[in-house]
Amino acid sequence: EFEVELVAQTPTSMHGSKEGHMGYIYKRTNTGTDESEDSTTSRPSESGGAIYCDPLFETSYKLVMGGLQPLHKEVTRQVQELMGGTGRTTRSR
Repeated sequence: EFEVELVAQTPTSMHGSKEGHMGYIYKRTNTGTDESEDSTTSRPSESGGAIYCDPLFETSYKLVMGGLQPLHKEVTRQVQELMGGTGRTTRSR
């Protein structure tokens, strides 16, 4: 277990759905050693402290930290792979 602090909260909904939800972003407030950190990867932050990343998210974390161009390229690749198609279709009149 570890302590967290609410960073942001915003209402959200799925496209085409009338059902509303709330999205939350939390940040970890303690950086002391505890059991949960044994299974995480430590990365240095810009301020010199450590950011603990769950191994499940390590690949995505590295991608985001790599900058906009590699992230954009990977997101584009995944959208093409998962959604297929050659792009936007046009309307005919």
